[in-house]
Amino acid sequence: MKADEDLEELFVGRDDEVRRLLVFFSRRRGGLIPIGGHPGTGKSTFVNFVQRLLVTGRSTEHLEGVSFHRAVPCSAPFEVRPDDGAVEVLRKALTSLCRSVEDHCKRYGKSTPKQVQGLLQALTGHQAGGKNLAIGGSWLGHGANVAYGSSSSTSSAFLTDEFALASRISEIAALVRDELESAGAVIVIDNTELLEDAFLCETLSALRDTALAVEGLWWIVIGRHGLGGLLSPGVRRLRGYVAQGLDVADLTVAEFASLLELRRKYFTVSPETALPISLKLASSIYLMSNGDIRMTMDFLESAISEYVADHREPVTQDDKAWLRMARTQVERYMSNLATNEPHLMKFVKQVVSIQIDQVTAQDHRRFGYASEQELIVALGELADQGLMRRRKAAKEEWTYIPSGYLEIARFFRNIDHLQ
Repeated sequence: MKADEDLEELFVGRDDEVRRLLVFFSRRRGGLIPIGGHPGTGKSTFVNFVQRLLVTGRSTEHLEGVSFHRAVPCSAPFEVRPDDGAVEVLRKALTSLCRSVEDHCKRYGKSTPKQVQGLLQALTGHQAGGKNLAIGGSWLGHGANVAYGSSSSTSSAFLTDEFALASRISEIAALVRDELESAGAVIVIDNTELLEDAFLCETLSALRDTALAVEGLWWIVIGRHGLGGLLSPGVRRLRGYVAQGLDVADLTVAEFASLLELRRKYFTVSPETALPISLKLASSIYLMSNGDIRMTMDFLESAISEYVADHREPVTQDDKAWLRMARTQVERYMSNLATNEPHLMKFVKQVVSIQIDQVTAQDHRRFGYASEQELIVALGELADQGLMRRRKAAKEEWTYIPSGYLEIARFFRNIDHLQ
């Protein structure tokens, strides 16, 4: 487990996301929390950090006024395979939950409940079609490797029954609340980008009224692609694109399943020839947001980032049409900005032209401002409009990072407004 001072460093650029996720833990007694983003954005590390706060229940200077439920963290995140099905997912979830409870008891010098011990014994002795399951090592410092596939023939009947497994999960959640005096427990499913959308949608839908409805269980689903690029613009009450490209979404299972179904219906991708988005899907997102340009552009930003990162070639005619649409949206927005906010447009053009990564008040001369205060005012206005991300670097000092439309504008540097 990281030292507290190391954990504090993880707050840099993450204040809003940490606060938002903890608010989920404060206002709900369980539910589904998808978290997505591009590779290297620290999704799993971020989840581990928030779980550390759930363990200690301590507040920090960054979280003043935020109260949240203490919960048993997930010490054994797991992955699912396309051929698992709902029963296998539940077996993995139950194993992960029991291992997390066992680790939690060790951490506080308590005896592991006999019910948990019995379930772990049955789970580790169960042979599931000859397939071995490995659950990842514990981030909390205890070994959390569990293997299916031992030679034991004493498998219990409940291990092959979806509703019986969900019932066991519910019982352990109740045990956590009653005996361990915690608000609940966390189950983490990681790397869901390995799954087909149809499978993930089908699995979540199958579990929506059983395991996913258990009081006191927070299911955190971590992945990239659809989770990072589609959740944010897909539901109006999601908060949009946040610092460092990390997405934290508060969705009902029905909303999540509906969004995946939309993606499955329109997402026609050939890894060699296509962008990670179709024109139909982009149009659908625009319509779903009731014509919200900003939300649509958040979506396009994510797709462009994926495209630039992957360098997929050759570019098809559909790709070119999609890029033209994206460019038109950028031009429209930048044109409106130039008309209505000329002093901000001047600054935007400068930022894009010199490809600056971040701005501080000390850069005022570089951008033609007479004083630091004048630049601070301009930066504040841009931050309010979502064009800059405000990140606290030190006490009383802020760093501003280009965001949203600026990032897209950099990609289309040849558009007229930025020449």
